[in-house]
Order: sequence, then C-alpha cells, then structure tokens
Amino acid sequence: IFSASPATLAFSAAGGNKTFQISSNTSWALAESGSFLSIDPAFGEFSKLITVTCDSNYSAIPRKGKITFTGKSDASISVDISQSGVSPVFNVLPDSIIIDSSAAQSAVKIGGNTAWIVTKDSDWFSVNTFSGSGSYNLLISVTDNQVMQERMGKIQIKSIQADSLKTVFIRQKGKKLQLPTNWQVKSSNIFHTIILPTQLISNIDGQPLNNGDFIGIFYKYQDKEFAAGYGAWTGAFTQFKIFGDDLTTSNIKEGLSIGESFIIKIWQVKTKKVINAQSECAPIVTGK
Repeated sequence: IFSASPATLAFSAAGGNKTFQISSNTSWALAESGSFLSIDPAFGEFSKLITVTCDSNYSAIPRKGKITFTGKSDASISVDISQSGVSPVFNVLPDSIIIDSSAAQSAVKIGGNTAWIVTKDSDWFSVNTFSGSGSYNLLISVTDNQVMQERMGKIQIKSIQADSLKTVFIRQKGKKLQLPTNWQVKSSNIFHTIILPTQLISNIDGQPLNNGDFIGIFYKYQDKEFAAGYGAWTGAFTQFKIFGDDLTTSNIKEGLSIGESFIIKIWQVKTKKVINAQSECAPIVTGK
C-alpha cells in the first residue's frame, strides 16, 4: 500500500500550512519538492500525516510545484501544489525618451510584480531583453543618426497578469551638419517651391539618393556659384524653397533671376562630397 490523499493542495498568495495523508505499509522518503515548499516529515514509515508549509507569493504570477515521495521497489506518489499570486501591479516610466543624434543608451524602468513582454517598431534601436518579470531596468541602445531629420520609434511593454499595455515613445534628434560654405542662402520675398515626389527616381553613380542627402539649387554671379535654396531628401514627399533675386535691391543678388539657368548639386552627407546633377522637372511649382 502506497498512496497520498488528497492528491492536490491549493494555497493562496499568503501561503501557510496544509496537510495530506500518506497511507503505506512500508518506509518512504521525500524525493522532490518545490523551492517555496517545506515538508514535515520528509521521511518515515507506514501511514502518516504530512504537513506542507508554503511560502508567501509576492508576485502576481501563480506558481506550481510537486511533492514526490518514493517507497520500496521504486514506487512513488505525488501531490500537486498550486499557489495563486497577489493582485497585479504594473507601471512603466518614463513614457517618452528624447536622445541626442549620437549613439547612446537609455533605460526604461519597469515596476510591478507581473510577467511582461516587449515589442519594438524600429531597427535603429535595440532592447536588452524582450521578456521578463517583476521590476527591471530595460536598456535601450540607439544607433548614430547620420541625417538631420529626427526619427521616431516606440516600444510597447505588455503585462501578462495585469492585461495592460504601456507605450514608450523614443525620439532621436537629427545630426547637426555643417553644410559647405557656398550653400549659405540669401533669402528674399521672391521664391519658388521645389517639390520632390515620393516616387522620385534618382541615380548617383548607380545608387539612389540616401535619406538626409541635400539637393541644392545654385546660380552663378560674378563667376562664382551661390545657393538659391536647398532641402534634405526624406525618402518621401519633400519640398523646399528656392529664392529669386529681389529687383528692388541694388548691388546684391539674392537668388535666381527670371529665365536664368540653374545648377543642381547633391551633397552626400556620409561622404561629404558635392556632386553636380541633372534633373527632369514637371511644371508643378508654386510661388509668388
């Protein structure tokens, strides 16, 4: 004879003591127990009442264990243990992060007593883990932003037990770039708008424009080239102003004159190279 009754014990989060009965006509000993459980007695012979002491569970995550006794001839009996968790607590701080353009790290503090999972929407930053439980400092590593445009991303942290979803927005500033000297623009009250469509087709030595590369419109004055305006390609619909010459001013040329040919230049941010370019334009400019 070798049996246990009841075969299951359920504890609240507070823990405590419960008993079960071993019925046996032989000797027996404890072979397995959960780390949060204490068994008394752990060995003996014949039938006996066993006391199980369960530690308090301070987590919202329920837990399970198993108590196994072995007897002679390798016979075994088991009692399954379950314990509920406390009420879930879950919070995340801060809810937004602003980071400079350089590669950097920042931390998000996850607080509470639940299990959680992390998702992210961008490749330019990483996290040091995608799952965990309880309080944790989630480390966010951001790569260097090579262009002037800031970029936005987000991570979402979902609590399993609290059924709660927290969002942390991540904004990285664009790089402060020093354009070549002759790209400085003189503004006037006369301008046109250059529009670059999302479907822009570009070819620079066999490669397309990179996001953040600059397109500049230039004119010649006294055998020198001056910028009438420029804009950074964003990878989608982009527009920027080019200025015209204000005829009400004398001894100064602020921009393009009526009917004047213009020069297109590309400034590649990564290589710091200026490249002369040609374009095909559609008549969809606006101005005054």
